[in-house]
Amino acid sequence: TPHKTRVVLKLQRLNELCVGGLDGMSEEEVERDHPDEAAARRRDKLNYRYPGEGGESYQDLVLRIHENILRLEQLRGSAMVLCDRGVMRVLLAYFRGTPISDMPSIEVPPGVVQLVRTHSGFQETHIDIPAQLA
Repeated sequence: TPHKTRVVLKLQRLNELCVGGLDGMSEEEVERDHPDEAAARRRDKLNYRYPGEGGESYQDLVLRIHENILRLEQLRGSAMVLCDRGVMRVLLAYFRGTPISDMPSIEVPPGVVQLVRTHSGFQETHIDIPAQLA
């Protein structure tokens, strides 16, 4: 069988949520060194905007990738999106119809999420990949 041509696009809008001045810090380091920021994020993950240049909130991320979500929804063929957990939460919330207020707490285990269009929406399948291999 002939090989199909694959188009690979690197879409910067699908980059991970920008944590601004806290970039490179683990959650434990943020808790220890910036307890006020950690507490503010726990209180409102949806609207909390990371401090510093480029710092984003989940609301900012939704706005940034909205156009790409619409492009994915309009595709007639298949697409593969490689992204981090924050972007995946936004994608899953959209395609599941999850309220935006619940989006930051969507669990995203390591692995592959397959969304297949059906007559009533999308069927979701998770393919587990151990964290050490992801």
